[in-house]
Amino acid sequence: MNILMIMVKEFGPGRAKKASRVLVDEGHKVTVLVRNRRGEPLKETVEGVMIERLPYLKWFGKLSRSITHFVSIPVFFNPLYVYYVVSRTITTRTDVLHVHDLPMMPLAIFLGWLLRIPVIFDLHEHYPAMAEIGGSMGKTQGFLQKFYRRTAILRRIEKFSLKYADRVLVVCNEQRDRISNMGITSAKILVIGNTVVLEEFGDANLSVPSENRNSEGFVLLYTGAFGYNRGLETVIEAMPQIVERLPHCRLILVGDGPVKPHLMNLVETLGIQSNVVFAGWVSYTDFPDYINSADLCIIPHLSDEHINTTYPKKMFEFMCMGKPLIVSDAKPLKRIVVDEAQAGIAFASGDPESFAKAVITFYERPELQDQMGIRARNIVLEKYNWDIDAEKIRLLYSNLE
Repeated sequence: MNILMIMVKEFGPGRAKKASRVLVDEGHKVTVLVRNRRGEPLKETVEGVMIERLPYLKWFGKLSRSITHFVSIPVFFNPLYVYYVVSRTITTRTDVLHVHDLPMMPLAIFLGWLLRIPVIFDLHEHYPAMAEIGGSMGKTQGFLQKFYRRTAILRRIEKFSLKYADRVLVVCNEQRDRISNMGITSAKILVIGNTVVLEEFGDANLSVPSENRNSEGFVLLYTGAFGYNRGLETVIEAMPQIVERLPHCRLILVGDGPVKPHLMNLVETLGIQSNVVFAGWVSYTDFPDYINSADLCIIPHLSDEHINTTYPKKMFEFMCMGKPLIVSDAKPLKRIVVDEAQAGIAFASGDPESFAKAVITFYERPELQDQMGIRARNIVLEKYNWDIDAEKIRLLYSNLE
């Protein structure tokens, strides 16, 4: 089959890339239409997947990136997207439209109806909640996000898209349940996790045995965006209490985002500069080294309408490398890490004292780290890995042929 995937982000490590590789391996022809905010080639083939990017307006000098960003705003009525989606659907003789996330869904549904081809709605996030809360990129993202939050139009678009999509893909049970409660039949919904590729993390060095720990400090690791609902303020506010008990504890923050200046000021105000490291963004291929260096990996995301219906892929990357976790009590995080895997401790979302208590518990009980690290790896090998979810992708498309 000829499959056209439509994305509102760049093509990088993640769910869309993994799914497209599975489909290419099955003999399908996959074209992925993506934004182009860095002036990358308009066309290239990556691991058998044809990548087509929107134009990058390079003629405006230093303003090129800003103007390109504005012109390619990902909304279904943007003329640039309309032209490229329609033209690529026709020229590639598309058999299936596979849309990643919400903004392009109304356009895809119209094309699917017009051309009599199925439309798959790949719902990575609770998009309306993410826009209203601010998501990982901050509370203000310009006119478009303000417009969405003020009118709740995204919720109407989501309801329309869920109703008319042929299949809906979600990442976790909590998202499936939310959609089912909106009246969408369960037969239409398929849970395909944003899980880890074992070949990328499964053969990496496992966690340091307890007898070798703590010789150079006790290391906490966070990787990802520094956003308003990521709970990093809670973690930093907990550090003075942790350092009082563990003077050599270090918090490694890998990533960047809109709240970084605030977090850096908070670290300075609390006088814990020697205990907190802002590592910036690192290559995805370097993640295993950072994970391996940590005693504990943390996912402190705030429990809100967005986070309670999703989870980050890094959770399974940490677990695959045998790391015990500290997670907030957001529903998917607690269910998977604590209730199912028994591979970590959940703390009360937004509560620095609860987070500090969890860290100190792990430090004082190194055997708990070993036990939970083993459980973490085992459940990934048995249940939460891409080999299992890839088979669901294969079955989905075989039923569409």
